[in-house]
Amino acid sequence: MAQTQQEKLDVPYCTEFSDGFGKGKLVRIRGSVLKDGKSFAVSFLCGKEEKADNALLVLVKLGGSSEMVLNSFLKKTFGQEEKHSKLPFAKGQDFQLEFIFEEEACKVVVNEEETFQYKYRIPAEEIRFLQVEGNVELEFVRLQDEKDNQSEDKMQSPGMLHCYRPCVPYPCCRPCQPCVTWYHCC
Repeated sequence: MAQTQQEKLDVPYCTEFSDGFGKGKLVRIRGSVLKDGKSFAVSFLCGKEEKADNALLVLVKLGGSSEMVLNSFLKKTFGQEEKHSKLPFAKGQDFQLEFIFEEEACKVVVNEEETFQYKYRIPAEEIRFLQVEGNVELEFVRLQDEKDNQSEDKMQSPGMLHCYRPCVPYPCCRPCQPCVTWYHCC
């Protein structure tokens, strides 16, 4: 993936889907894992309050026991983890991560290869926020309709509100809104 001179997005990255969310949406994230990266997480949150429901948490752990964990957080309780050891991420490497929200499940595509399917435990229509945190640099985050083939020249889609204040990981301080950092991935 060619590096451009464009500015990187701040991590933790938090954004609100101000125009709503649901099936038929595609979220594309392009970035790179830090050379000394241990983990990163992508969360599709249903609210901005502390311990809000999390429709889909993708936790990527790199190192001795490298794995990708997919889960949901509903009514203040984590569900059954889906663990995968086939890891398409590597320290210091670029990646493109896509989440395609279909009728029954979210398809997770890494570097243009379908990697996992995650059956909904919380309806996609309840998702309001996206959060990315951990040991990554972000080039862009984009929300689009699955059938929309627009060019990828925007770092952020219209209809997404970004929190521009720097966030210090909770519990050091309360995160700014819409950031919801109430657990640590690293």
